[in-house]
Amino acid sequence: MLPRFLRSPRAQRSGGLSLLPSLAGLVLGVAAVVYLPLTALAVAVQPQRPPASSLPWLSARSGRIVDSQGRSVLLRGFNDDALLQVGASPANPPLTNADAALMQGGGFDVVRLPISWSLLEPRRGHFSQAYLGRIAQVVSLCAQHHLYVVLDMHTEDFGVAFGGSGAPDWLSVAGVPDLKLPGLSAAWQRHVSPAVNAALTYFWLEPNWQDLFWQAWSKVAAEFRGNSAVAGYDLYNEPHPLPVPPAIFETHLLWPFYANGIRKLALVDPNHLFIVEGDLFGEIDATADIYLLKWILHDWDDATCERIVKNVVSSMPASARLVAIEGNQDRNEVHPRFSMIDLQIVRPIPIPFSFVVLNG
Repeated sequence: MLPRFLRSPRAQRSGGLSLLPSLAGLVLGVAAVVYLPLTALAVAVQPQRPPASSLPWLSARSGRIVDSQGRSVLLRGFNDDALLQVGASPANPPLTNADAALMQGGGFDVVRLPISWSLLEPRRGHFSQAYLGRIAQVVSLCAQHHLYVVLDMHTEDFGVAFGGSGAPDWLSVAGVPDLKLPGLSAAWQRHVSPAVNAALTYFWLEPNWQDLFWQAWSKVAAEFRGNSAVAGYDLYNEPHPLPVPPAIFETHLLWPFYANGIRKLALVDPNHLFIVEGDLFGEIDATADIYLLKWILHDWDDATCERIVKNVVSSMPASARLVAIEGNQDRNEVHPRFSMIDLQIVRPIPIPFSFVVLNG
């Protein structure tokens, strides 16, 4: 029933896909989502791996990442946004051999590489082999330094048309203004933009838009299906539910979205890990050893910070640890927000990057 709500009358007459969704359909879709049936979330994937290239294949087994010999693997590394398009901002500096050597020398073994749907598919249905080649070059460079790569189809504030990253500029909800509210930073201008939130909501409610997303992912998966230096695919960056209630979002939208996407991608590439991100405001897995909040708390006021941390802590096993990564602060300096939630700097990290680890 949901696709029927969200297609424009023109699309219903023609039976085709409309990229000009109905705003009334968007509102109806939000109301109707509570009645959707819950699809199966379990996906069985049987690998068909060629011999490993430069690094051993990684697999998931009994809640652990393991190598080809069954040994547990703990991936530690960095994000690198060399290939990420953010609005109309200039291109980021490339990842260099010196960068990779610095990571390898510091004992790290993975790079999470955000990639851009907007650069992969600059025109609808036209995929850039040149951009896939750039991704392959970074994967090869990292492999030379024994660094796995996690490919992340990065989305923030829906897409480049609104100054964010992710969807190409040919995908948006027609007729919804991209308002700029006074007194807000550029980031919060995007976060609260009606155009951004309409596009995000429509994406989560409209299977046709999701199909476009998985088609783009399939091009990436086909390119790297035989490359063991790719650890896996981070399918969607930081999903958030608004305006759908978090519990409904996770159960009826997010996890079925992932399950559907993994089924599609596994037909192209059954060989890699599929990495899924949850919503911090919904339920949290209660079986982990370490819970990481990276560059999260500084974006929120004290009351929301307290709610976030309590939500995480209430789900953690008694033996688990909570780790937050935030901006630099002196080891002996008291920070009211971190002291409130009983986080303290326990060890500075002696590397040339501006962050600090807090443990609680």
